[in-house]
Amino acid sequence: MADYYDAYERETIINMCDGEKTASIETYQKYWIHRIQKAIEKAKEQGRESDIKVIRQTENMMEVEIPRRYIKISVPRLVSEEEKQRLSERAKMYLGNRTVSESESLEDLDDEEE
Repeated sequence: MADYYDAYERETIINMCDGEKTASIETYQKYWIHRIQKAIEKAKEQGRESDIKVIRQTENMMEVEIPRRYIKISVPRLVSEEEKQRLSERAKMYLGNRTVSESESLEDLDDEEE
Protein backbone atom coordinates (compact mmCIF):
# COMPACT_ATOMS: atom_id res chain seq x y z
CA MET A 1 0.00 0.00 0.00
CA ALA A 2 1.33 3.44 -0.91
CA ASP A 3 2.18 5.91 1.84
CA TYR A 4 -0.10 8.91 2.09
CA TYR A 5 1.20 12.35 2.95
CA ASP A 6 -0.99 15.37 3.58
CA ALA A 7 -0.25 18.73 1.95
CA TYR A 8 1.97 19.90 4.83
CA GLU A 9 4.12 16.77 4.66
CA ARG A 10 4.74 16.91 0.89
CA GLU A 11 7.82 19.09 0.79
CA THR A 12 10.91 19.65 -1.32
CA ILE A 13 14.32 20.13 0.26
CA ILE A 14 17.28 21.41 -1.74
CA ASN A 15 20.59 21.12 0.08
CA MET A 16 23.87 22.55 -1.24
CA CYS A 17 26.98 24.21 0.07
CA ASP A 18 29.88 26.20 -1.39
CA GLY A 19 32.30 23.30 -0.85
CA GLU A 20 30.46 20.87 -3.15
CA LYS A 21 29.75 20.91 -6.87
CA THR A 22 26.52 18.97 -6.39
CA ALA A 23 23.26 19.57 -4.58
CA SER A 24 20.85 17.05 -3.13
CA ILE A 25 17.14 17.32 -3.72
CA GLU A 26 14.58 15.33 -1.76
CA THR A 27 10.99 15.85 -2.79
CA TYR A 28 7.57 14.44 -2.03
CA GLN A 29 5.84 16.82 -4.46
CA LYS A 30 4.61 15.32 -7.75
CA TYR A 31 5.41 18.53 -9.63
CA TRP A 32 9.11 18.36 -8.68
CA ILE A 33 9.33 14.58 -9.16
CA HIS A 34 8.04 15.12 -12.70
CA ARG A 35 10.49 17.99 -13.34
CA ILE A 36 13.42 15.87 -12.11
CA GLN A 37 12.34 12.94 -14.30
CA LYS A 38 12.20 15.27 -17.32
CA ALA A 39 15.70 16.56 -16.45
CA ILE A 40 16.98 12.97 -16.27
CA GLU A 41 15.51 12.23 -19.72
CA LYS A 42 17.03 15.38 -21.19
CA ALA A 43 20.44 14.59 -19.66
CA LYS A 44 20.29 11.09 -21.20
CA GLU A 45 19.41 12.54 -24.62
CA GLN A 46 22.48 14.79 -24.35
CA GLY A 47 24.75 11.93 -23.24
CA ARG A 48 25.08 13.31 -19.72
CA GLU A 49 23.14 10.63 -17.84
CA SER A 50 25.79 10.50 -15.13
CA ASP A 51 25.05 14.15 -14.18
CA ILE A 52 21.94 13.22 -12.19
CA LYS A 53 22.23 10.40 -9.68
CA VAL A 54 19.03 8.93 -8.22
CA ILE A 55 19.68 8.12 -4.57
CA ARG A 56 16.20 6.90 -3.57
CA GLN A 57 12.87 6.72 -5.32
CA THR A 58 9.46 5.41 -4.35
CA GLU A 59 6.01 6.02 -5.75
CA ASN A 60 5.67 9.19 -3.64
CA MET A 61 9.21 10.57 -3.29
CA MET A 62 12.50 11.05 -5.05
CA GLU A 63 15.97 11.93 -3.83
CA VAL A 64 18.68 12.86 -6.32
CA GLU A 65 22.16 14.32 -6.44
CA ILE A 66 22.40 16.93 -9.16
CA PRO A 67 25.03 19.45 -10.31
CA ARG A 68 24.55 22.82 -8.58
CA ARG A 69 24.55 24.57 -11.94
CA TYR A 70 21.26 22.79 -12.75
CA ILE A 71 19.48 24.65 -9.95
CA LYS A 72 17.89 27.83 -11.20
CA ILE A 73 15.44 30.31 -9.73
CA SER A 74 13.54 32.44 -12.20
CA VAL A 75 10.81 35.01 -11.90
CA PRO A 76 7.76 34.23 -14.07
CA ARG A 77 7.20 36.80 -16.75
CA LEU A 78 4.17 39.06 -16.56
CA VAL A 79 1.74 38.47 -19.39
CA SER A 80 -0.90 41.04 -20.33
CA GLU A 81 -4.43 39.99 -21.23
CA GLU A 82 -3.70 40.85 -24.87
CA GLU A 83 -0.58 38.66 -24.82
CA LYS A 84 -2.52 35.80 -23.19
CA GLN A 85 -5.12 36.06 -25.96
CA ARG A 86 -2.42 36.07 -28.66
CA LEU A 87 -0.65 33.08 -27.10
CA SER A 88 -3.96 31.24 -26.72
CA GLU A 89 -4.77 31.75 -30.40
CA ARG A 90 -1.27 30.65 -31.35
CA ALA A 91 -1.63 27.50 -29.24
CA LYS A 92 -5.01 26.71 -30.84
CA MET A 93 -3.41 27.07 -34.25
CA TYR A 94 -0.62 24.62 -33.33
CA LEU A 95 -2.78 22.18 -31.39
CA GLY A 96 -5.92 22.21 -33.51
CA ASN A 97 -9.05 21.16 -31.65
CA ARG A 98 -7.23 19.68 -28.67
CA THR A 99 -8.12 21.59 -25.52
CA VAL A 100 -5.50 22.66 -23.01
CA SER A 101 -5.64 24.80 -19.92
CA GLU A 102 -4.38 28.36 -20.16
CA SER A 103 -1.35 27.61 -17.97
CA GLU A 104 -0.37 24.62 -20.13
CA SER A 105 -0.57 26.58 -23.36
CA LEU A 106 1.51 29.42 -21.93
CA GLU A 107 4.07 27.02 -20.47
CA ASP A 108 4.45 25.15 -23.79
CA LEU A 109 4.94 28.37 -25.71
CA ASP A 110 7.42 29.70 -23.14
CA ASP A 111 9.51 26.54 -23.66
CA GLU A 112 9.61 27.21 -27.42
CA GLU A 113 11.02 30.70 -26.87
CA GLU A 114 14.02 29.53 -24.79
